[in-house]
Amino acid sequence: VYKNMMNRTKVLVDGSPKYKCPECSCVLRDFRGLKVHLQIHNRDREYICSLCKKSFVRQINLDCHIKSVHQKIHNFSCHLCERTFSTVANLREHMNIHIPSKKHVCEVCG
Repeated sequence: VYKNMMNRTKVLVDGSPKYKCPECSCVLRDFRGLKVHLQIHNRDREYICSLCKKSFVRQINLDCHIKSVHQKIHNFSCHLCERTFSTVANLREHMNIHIPSKKHVCEVCG
């Protein structure tokens, strides 16, 4: 099933292969991304939190929600301040406040 879908959804964008969602105009850079994206269109498979009724497209998102919101499990700590986080991704995002951005570096003085 997935191989057939992969062939039907593959398009070229600027000379590189991309995958177009058959449900909307979204174009993803790889087939794995398309499979994850397609879950937003499949509302029959919503994962609903039994504690607060919030719904999620993926089981893993529901699991993270329960751990962080309802069980208050925050296993990842910032070594620069007292904040704790439920996922490594949230900790990494937080670390951006401690590390100056180098997006706009002066060409003269660095």
